[in-house]
Amino acid sequence: MRDSNKMFENKEILIHEMEEDKANDEGIDGKVLLMNINEDPLLTGKVKHPIKDGVNIAGKSGKIPPPDIAMSGIGIVPNHSQLKYDEAKKMLMLHPNDIDPMKNKTHLNGNLITEPIELKHGDRILFGNNNLYIVIFPGMQVNAELLDYEEQMKEMIRQQLDNLKDEKYKEAMDEKLRKLKEEMDKEKADLDARLKEEQDRIEQERLRIEEEMRKRDEELRKQLEEYDNDAEKMKEYKERIKAQQEEQDRLRKLQEQKEKNFL
Repeated sequence: MRDSNKMFENKEILIHEMEEDKANDEGIDGKVLLMNINEDPLLTGKVKHPIKDGVNIAGKSGKIPPPDIAMSGIGIVPNHSQLKYDEAKKMLMLHPNDIDPMKNKTHLNGNLITEPIELKHGDRILFGNNNLYIVIFPGMQVNAELLDYEEQMKEMIRQQLDNLKDEKYKEAMDEKLRKLKEEMDKEKADLDARLKEEQDRIEQERLRIEEEMRKRDEELRKQLEEYDNDAEKMKEYKERIKAQQEEQDRLRKLQEQKEKNFL
């Protein structure tokens, strides 16, 4: 009973649209058309809206000024969406509702559109909840299966479900990536802390060695002053100087190697 009432309501809406569309029945040859697909096969193709060059407003019928593409039914608002056609380029663009495209919905081949998109021959547009149309370019045929209202609505529902699954998958992947980034950031922070600690240790070791070398140089300088007039002591002093310099060179090379290995 509910389905019968729904079909009756849709027929009433379609009849109203057909009455408003009579003025467009002539002169549609060679035009891009927006043709209705109805759940009653006998009513499919009874409404054909020729698309003019420029802006074509699709929206609720009975409004002033009237829309170029008048329609009624659940989910349809004035200036519901726009079709902009460039005759020179043969390019047709579909623009979603400019106020709230998530509420005043327009679907293209099952996908909710939220930004302008180019239309091709055979594209199916669902305005609101049940106003289904197909885009027909001049001189091109339409497959009969594309005019099956029930199949097209099922296909759109399947597409919407797939999109929902894709969205949930994307959300899950985003969450995994977020957690992975947190772990990587923590590991990097720990590594940076260890690196800073090791750099500080190496710097302290370098300063300690430099201080030892400075003290040794000072001690040697004093001894040089004491042994300046004693040849034997001078010889002993030079040998000690040589040994200390060799030790300093060894320590310096060892420290440089440590720093090189660390870096």
